[in-house]
Amino acid sequence: MKRNRIVSLAMAGAFAIAVSGCGGTSGSQGTLDELTVAYPQEASNFDPVISTEVPTTEPMRNVFETLLTQNDKGEPTPMLAKSFTQSKDNKRITFTLRDGVKFHDGSVMEVDDVVSSMKRWLENSAAAQYSFKGATFEKTNDTEVVMKLKTPNSAAALVLSYGESSLPLITTAEIAEEAGSKPMTENIGTGPFTFTAWNKGQNLQLSKFDDYTPADGEPSGLAGDRTAGFGKLTYEFTPDPSTEIAGLQSGKYDVAQTLPYDNYDQLASDSGLSLEITDKVSLPNLYFNKKEGLFADVKAREALAIGLDRDAILKSSYSDPKFYEAANGCMMPQALSNQWPCADSERPGAVDPEKAKKLLSEAGYDGQKVRIITSRDAGRAYQASTVLQQQLKGLGVNAELENFDYATLNSKRTEPDAWEIIVINNIAKIEPLQQFYIPEDNPGWTDPKPLAPIVKKYQAAETTADQQRVYSDQMQKWFTSYIPVVNLGSAAELYAVSSDITGVTAVGGSLVLWKATAK
Repeated sequence: MKRNRIVSLAMAGAFAIAVSGCGGTSGSQGTLDELTVAYPQEASNFDPVISTEVPTTEPMRNVFETLLTQNDKGEPTPMLAKSFTQSKDNKRITFTLRDGVKFHDGSVMEVDDVVSSMKRWLENSAAAQYSFKGATFEKTNDTEVVMKLKTPNSAAALVLSYGESSLPLITTAEIAEEAGSKPMTENIGTGPFTFTAWNKGQNLQLSKFDDYTPADGEPSGLAGDRTAGFGKLTYEFTPDPSTEIAGLQSGKYDVAQTLPYDNYDQLASDSGLSLEITDKVSLPNLYFNKKEGLFADVKAREALAIGLDRDAILKSSYSDPKFYEAANGCMMPQALSNQWPCADSERPGAVDPEKAKKLLSEAGYDGQKVRIITSRDAGRAYQASTVLQQQLKGLGVNAELENFDYATLNSKRTEPDAWEIIVINNIAKIEPLQQFYIPEDNPGWTDPKPLAPIVKKYQAAETTADQQRVYSDQMQKWFTSYIPVVNLGSAAELYAVSSDITGVTAVGGSLVLWKATAK
């Protein structure tokens, strides 16, 4: 909505004074001066190398860019690289860099910036831990860098192009080296927007980068020209759904992400809004504390895998089956089954509460408290957690819900003595080893030893097709026997855009905003 920001030629003269007071602009077909997005969660920091939080990555994808990205077919495509080649043995990727790409501080991107940025990503990113352990980035000349892999990986370009989490972002060498393993204190990238201000508890403000250096090609997925179509982008933090909806319908917000499904009919009837649904690539996963306590025993994890009514949990969060599908039992969602298939035999069977109780008894459960940590600000995950608590009580488990603010929750989940269960709404990754529960140090503390020989075969595979066979034949069996998490299902997100605005698109479960413009 936000009609006070969009002015047609016919109205420009009559409302020139009023519009200038509101910050809008005029044009022959109407122009968009700024875009305000209602966003339900506030990140604990805005460094998408250190943070795995979606509320970090999604806004900062406007600020930072990567060597590779993905087009609308999901294919690795050059972004800050002009071109790239991968060796036949899958142990080297050579990148030729684009010329004249400017950082937000006015400096020009050089090879040393790329090497320092990627070195930091390799050392500190959760996404790099399995796929690129032992890898290096080296300068070969003033326009070329090479990534040397210790272990062959035919999916390397896919991982480097992935734009949903743990971005292999490029910043200046000075910032990358100074930050190291801590969040960056300066957010200097090459993207279409600059980082203006983070007003904690209120909003994140970004501004158009007037000297932006676009990649070649028309916009396609996350690839191509990302030049911004408007001057200011603001993410307003709106953890209260009623506030979000009221602001959307009044025109205070132009876009609203992660809307409550219970309000679908209400919003669909509003002619001032365009209501849309993303692909089903959101993964609400039930994480276990596997380091200590009850769920260090796989029998206790198996008890929940067979004793929970996944459909009931999902319905509490996503309202209607058109927005979700219960788990197919695989590591990857049904939406990516063409790339990462698994057999029907690996899918979960009927819910069996009695067998679940027996397994809990065999695991030594004797009534101790089981803590489910969550946050009301976590939206879908919070709703799922409340129904999960009731189902656990039905299995005889003394389940207690512990509610924190979102930043505290993300801190608590790293502490092995602070919880037994947490529901995390993951975004589906581009390939299995990027799943958040794989790295040993991530919440849940997956034991790497049972998976290690499978990973070795997977990474040594000569082609992606060979990797897919290792996934379906071996990795999927590990998933269903070790049970690192309970995959509850996959779901779409509901979002809305003012009917006065066009150009907002969804890529996977996230929104691309830089091409927004007035109709």
